[in-house]
Amino acid sequence: MNPELAGALLSGTGLLASVIGFGATLYQISKTRSAAEAAQSAVTRTEQQLAVNHMMLLIPQLAVIETEIEASASSKSREGTLKQITR
Repeated sequence: MNPELAGALLSGTGLLASVIGFGATLYQISKTRSAAEAAQSAVTRTEQQLAVNHMMLLIPQLAVIETEIEASASSKSREGTLKQITR
């Protein structure tokens, strides 16, 4: 085989391998970007759900505090009302 022809074939093969490798790299970058976006979306949903759960815990506690403040206010106990407000 002619050395020039062998060099041209090897060069062409190397170029083809480089193009295929570059295409594979771009594909992997696209998949990585999609995975990162999905992870960010999951984090956002989790944060929102945690906020909802936190509010669900606070609402009954606030209702109890409201009842206690109303009871102490209706008994005209200034000290009791202040105690309820500042605790």
